[in-house]
Amino acid sequence: MKKDVEKSSASNYACYRWGCMVPAHIVWKIGALKDLAEKFMGSRLAALGYEGLVPSHGGIMAMLFSAGGKLQMKEIVDRLNRTKSTVSELVNKLEQYGLVKRCECNVDGRVCYVSLTEKGRSFEKDLAKVAAELNAALYKGFSDEEKSTVESLVLRMKENLSE
Repeated sequence: MKKDVEKSSASNYACYRWGCMVPAHIVWKIGALKDLAEKFMGSRLAALGYEGLVPSHGGIMAMLFSAGGKLQMKEIVDRLNRTKSTVSELVNKLEQYGLVKRCECNVDGRVCYVSLTEKGRSFEKDLAKVAAELNAALYKGFSDEEKSTVESLVLRMKENLSE
């Protein structure tokens, strides 16, 4: 490999050293974007009194909003593609804020449901506002076509890795 390969960023240098042929490591850039989005959402949620909530909490809440307010814990685990213990920790935090509660199934004690509380139902407006602010910041200066292209390309990359 030539020594004159551009080494202007850490990700370019890593690709040079490891022999990959992309100008910059896209996974690193997407990871950095994810970190910034989490900071953005975290600071906005903290300003509303929800210190420590992260996008994964919002994902659980959005699932509950769209499901009428109640889901089995197993379904949340499957949809988030996370471990049971990770989802349990996320639900614990939501319970601490009084946004959700757990309840066992009357028919099968092994089944646990997560349901919205009244406070959780009212949180939908706050979460929608923060999500809209995030999208506005992410797509600032993008045309509708560019937004669609970005989403399409990222989904294709995800599908490629899922094969």
